[in-house]
Amino acid sequence: MSLNTEAQKFITTSAQKLAMTGEDSLEAGSNTRKTVISGYGSAFYQRNFNEQQSTATLERAVLFVGHRFSPKISFFSELELENAKVEGGVSNDAEISMEQAFLKFSLNARRYIVAGLFTPRIGILNENHLPVNFNGVERPMVETLIIPATWRELGIGFYGNSERIPLNYSIALLNGLDGANFEHGTGIRGGRAEGNLASANNIAVTAALQYYWKNFKFQVSAYCGGTVTGSPKKSDSLGLNSGAFGTPIYLGEADAQYENNAWSVKALGAYIHY
Repeated sequence: MSLNTEAQKFITTSAQKLAMTGEDSLEAGSNTRKTVISGYGSAFYQRNFNEQQSTATLERAVLFVGHRFSPKISFFSELELENAKVEGGVSNDAEISMEQAFLKFSLNARRYIVAGLFTPRIGILNENHLPVNFNGVERPMVETLIIPATWRELGIGFYGNSERIPLNYSIALLNGLDGANFEHGTGIRGGRAEGNLASANNIAVTAALQYYWKNFKFQVSAYCGGTVTGSPKKSDSLGLNSGAFGTPIYLGEADAQYENNAWSVKALGAYIHY
């Protein structure tokens, strides 16, 4: 039984809506565009009325460079500067880092593979973290402390969408977290390698499903990965289980989003165990 034209159009539009993030402008515009340079930034002013203190900062400036080598192969990269000024020997929460650097291999119109440093599909903000995609000055606490967005790791991912129903799906294999860097107050955030000398002793798997219905988008995503980066001998001496998924961490979330013209409502719940 085939879908009618109107239903097929809805499925195609919905399933492809979030295929790539908003900053990946190489996917926009003319198919003849080979190289794209773009970016975004955010600056804010905050006032703590209780302590009578005010701060202003250029929170981040991001440069995007993308290149289409062929209709099937593209390159995406983002270079990010946080808090405007980086000084050696000074702790001011400023850094320069590669937020993404990956190749995209299009298998067909509905499926593709990415390989390199990329943001897996976990939660609402991790893939779509532009300042215009969340309400408020700061990112939500849940997607900062429980889901440590922006969360990027080295790995390979497979993405696709269904031809018959408005469903996106993804699965990715990544380097694991470093449990030695977990801290009280920031959770697993410090365990991210972010492409910097990531351990290959432990790995992680993440997967997500997105379903569209009318003005709603529903998503569930999960993460499972090892947290021990040391050698088996060292791990045994500390009483830790080593191996690819040794001393694992489990993270799951479910979210729903509603959009109607200028109105939007978002809800997310997350669970973590380690």
